[in-house]
This record gives sequence, structure tokens and C-alpha cells, in this order.
Amino acid sequence: MDTLTDAERADALAADLAVEQQPALAEPSTRTRTRTSLSAAAATARSPARRVTLSRSEPEEAQDKDEAMVEENGDEEEELQQQETLLSEEAIAAQEEMAELAKDNPRLQQMNIALEKFLGLVDVATEQDKFLAAIPHVPSNDLQRLSRTLVGQLKSFVLTQHVQLVQGFEIDARLAELSETVEEANARIAKGLQPDSEELKDAWRPHLTAAQVVLARQIPEQRDEIERLEAQLRELEEDNVQQEIQLKAVKADREAQVSKTRSALSNLDKTVKAMDLDEAMEKRIRETMDALLIEVGPRG
Repeated sequence: MDTLTDAERADALAADLAVEQQPALAEPSTRTRTRTSLSAAAATARSPARRVTLSRSEPEEAQDKDEAMVEENGDEEEELQQQETLLSEEAIAAQEEMAELAKDNPRLQQMNIALEKFLGLVDVATEQDKFLAAIPHVPSNDLQRLSRTLVGQLKSFVLTQHVQLVQGFEIDARLAELSETVEEANARIAKGLQPDSEELKDAWRPHLTAAQVVLARQIPEQRDEIERLEAQLRELEEDNVQQEIQLKAVKADREAQVSKTRSALSNLDKTVKAMDLDEAMEKRIRETMDALLIEVGPRG
């Protein structure tokens, strides 16, 4: 009996309990029960394969469950990776475009580096544990998917808007002009030029504003247009002078004609008064003279 294992002792105890639960009329003697228990224990000892099979059934079921969970988690991880890859492609497309714009522009490259550092701070601020602390009631897997989606969309939006702003306001060209201006200023400083030097005629002055500097850059580009407009203005002024001369000549001719007409009418009036006419003839002559005076205008 001392060589029995714990499992064999448990089987023997179960057999004793089964025998004791039988009806009293069929209950065997104590010696028979003991012999039956020993026989059951021996039978159990002689069939180790069955005991091993029974003892491994629960671990196998647990293993199957674990494998199913691992497979499910693997599918979720694959889905998350696909989603993250899609968002990353959008971000990479914007980054590649910015890299192309900043190829020969060190200042724009520094701006891109600063933006990458900012996006790194976004990653730090949206780590898994911080999301769990902020939204504890959401399951871990769902929260991980939510955080990746949110961060990916945020990065894509920031990078896309960054490219649009750079292109819309021509920041790359402005930064290139700034670099050129700084290089010119450094060269002037290195030469040790005097403030009244000819080479400093377009240098920075304290009273100059940013608007004046921008206009100073734009005026040379618009010089041809300004010259064309000035030529048109000169032509219009010359034409106006000629038109004014012609109008004055026409006015003088008109005034001379009116003066002659008025003089003739005055003479006619005097002649009519000197003539001895009847009333009907005088009336017709007066009506004709009044019509002529109305047409010519008042007497001067």
C-alpha cells in the first residue's frame, strides 16, 4: 500500500464510497470491501494509459482555448498593422513631398525636422498607458485600435496641411530669399564696409518696414509693366492736348459765326424800323426775327 501514488489512493477512496452507497442487504463484509478497494487500486495501477488520458484532457482543452485566443489576437494585430500601414502611407507621401521641396533649402529642412520632433511628442503623449488612464472603461484591444487610428489621422492631417501651407504661401521661396539675404549681409559684414558705401545702398535700415521690403522686391519685377503704363499715359496726355486745341478752335469759329449773325440781325432790325410797312408785313418780319434770335441765342 505504501507504493500507491496519490492518484491511486484517490481512486481507491472513490471505490470505497461507491460500495458503501449500495443497499444494506447486498453490503459485503469489511474484508470484502477492503479486497475490492485493493482490486480497484490494482486495476487502476495496471491501466496507466487511461489515467494519463484523463489527467491530460483539461490541459488540452485549455491549450485549444489558448490557441484560439492567440489566433484571434493575431487577426486583430494584423488588422491593426494594416490600418497603421495605410495611415503611414499617407504620412510618408506628405513627408516625401516636403523632402522634395526642401532638397536645396536648409531652412525648410530645419522646419521639417522641427515638425518631426513635434510628431514625436504626439507619440509620447498618446502612449497606451496614458490612453488607459484617460479612458479606463474601454477594452485594451479597442483602445489600442482607437489610439492608432487617432494618432495616424492626426499625423496625416498635420503633414498634409503643412505641405499645403508651404506651397500656398510659397514658404520655400521665401526661406530661400531669406538665406540669400543673410549670406549677403554676412559678406558685407566680413568686408567691413562703411555705412555710406555704394554696396550698402540696398542694405537694411532701421526705418524700413516689412511691407516696404516686399515692395522693393516686387518693383523690379513690375518695371516693364510700369513702363508700358507710363507710355500709354503719355500718349493719352498728348491726345488730350490735341483734342483741347481742336475744341478751342471750334469754339472760336462758333463764337465768330454767332457774332456775325447777331450783327446782321441788328442791322435787319434797324432796317425794318426805318421802313414804312403795314401791320401784317411788320408782324411777319418780327416773327421771323424772333425765331432767328431764339435759334442764335441772346444778344451779347
